[in-house]
Amino acid sequence: MAIFSKAGRRYFGTNRRDAKRMTDEMIDEVNQGIRGAALEIINELAELGPNWDGNFIDQWVAIPLGSGASGGGGGTYPYSIDHIPDLPINKKEAGRVKKFEIVNQSSYAPYALDLIPGRFSPHFAANATPNKAPVETGKRDNTRETFRGELTSEPGQGRSTAELDWYTTYINGGGLDKSLNLGYNRGIRFGN
Repeated sequence: MAIFSKAGRRYFGTNRRDAKRMTDEMIDEVNQGIRGAALEIINELAELGPNWDGNFIDQWVAIPLGSGASGGGGGTYPYSIDHIPDLPINKKEAGRVKKFEIVNQSSYAPYALDLIPGRFSPHFAANATPNKAPVETGKRDNTRETFRGELTSEPGQGRSTAELDWYTTYINGGGLDKSLNLGYNRGIRFGN
């Protein structure tokens, strides 16, 4: 949102250069809102994703893309604001459009996120008790590579603790935007 003077001059808006007009207090408030948004997103991703042994759920991190960030850098679910790095209070970094990259650092993240197909052992599912109740059970097609949550309706030992395509549904289906807005509004304290 832009604010204009009586002469039509823009004070603050959506351009990168607008950060030069912000006070340190304003930058700090915006940074706290961004940290709140990152916190909301990683907790939501942890809740929605698969959870067999707790490893994947505890591997979400918010990696700062600029220089000068401090603290944070990981933790375990449920995540707290202390797990999100503090952003620097300077005008150059405040003008950066992208603040964090949120990633899951587990070695099998691309499979758990349903981004690439693989071969999954039905014997693992048969002999393990997941931390999260399965959302689907059935037979897994072991003749080809499949996505993690891709099961048939036939009886079998396959179990999935998250919906198929849960991650892309969250990103593209409005969940990310909702978490971003909710977390930002919780993190910001203008006027308080």
